[in-house]
Amino acid sequence: MSDDPLLKYLEHLKFKGFSPATMESRCQTLETFRRYVREALSKKLRDVTPKDIERYLSDVRPKLKDSTFACRVSILKNYFTYLKKENVILQNPFDVLDPIPRWDRTPRDVPDEKTLEHLLTRPDEHTYIGIRDKA
Repeated sequence: MSDDPLLKYLEHLKFKGFSPATMESRCQTLETFRRYVREALSKKLRDVTPKDIERYLSDVRPKLKDSTFACRVSILKNYFTYLKKENVILQNPFDVLDPIPRWDRTPRDVPDEKTLEHLLTRPDEHTYIGIRDKA
């Protein structure tokens, strides 16, 4: 087994039954973060502070959709939780950060009751297409 914490984490995910697609997504996110830490911050992963996390998140936030940003935050939090549990890091930087606002999953443009009733009265129930449309 490798000494690379990321490879160990991916092994951990594989053992837990995560799909290859999920593992690939997490690997890409974590590799991007590691490169940011190394190149933009000139640090090692074990030296990352809460301020570094905040800086990274504020740098990537404008480039991402809400759902993608929420996913990236979740991946990083889970990875740092794993690193702490495995004693790779002494302090999880997410433990002292203010909670990241959750992504609002409220559907947009939901028709009101009157509009739905109108839509349901439109199909001609005497034809196959009308029956299909009403369903």
